[in-house]
Amino acid sequence: MHCRQIWTREIFSLRKATLFIISFNLIIFFAQSENILVLCPLSSKSHKNVIQPLISSLAKAGHTLTVVSAYTPKKQRLNIREITPINGFDYLPDFNPFKERQFGYFYFYLKGFQHFYNACEEIHRNEEFLELKDQRFDLVIIDAIINGCMQGLIYTLGVPFISYSSLPAPNFVTETVGRGGGASRGN
Repeated sequence: MHCRQIWTREIFSLRKATLFIISFNLIIFFAQSENILVLCPLSSKSHKNVIQPLISSLAKAGHTLTVVSAYTPKKQRLNIREITPINGFDYLPDFNPFKERQFGYFYFYLKGFQHFYNACEEIHRNEEFLELKDQRFDLVIIDAIINGCMQGLIYTLGVPFISYSSLPAPNFVTETVGRGGGASRGN
């Protein structure tokens, strides 16, 4: 009987140790926070508003976020660092879309993309933005519309990224997942 008590005690201690190790690992796993970069410096405020609930939720869950956008928030929030390399649509100072369309769509797009190109150059000269390439991020979230000049930074960081869009997915995207005809067709 004495041997059985020792054996039972050892099994009980082994179970306690195993339970402790599993619990400790779960706590460490779930307590781990990620460092996330959100890129939407050329996006309108409405595009930033689409991603804002995700930014807030990730920050509330303990993740650290660096958000690069054209709009400075009214108040600072915990776990969120905001970088504003350019101010709103100030990079379109003399661009009047109604006047530009009089010259035709080709001219309209050509002139519009020249403004975006100039804005990208200004962003890439910003000191705070340039420092991002030397920081460690676990994930990048980028607005898919107009922010193509940010892809070089993502490549330099060498981390996974999520591209989001505030617009429905175009046909060439939906067809790759077996849903041709666009988002509005419902097939």
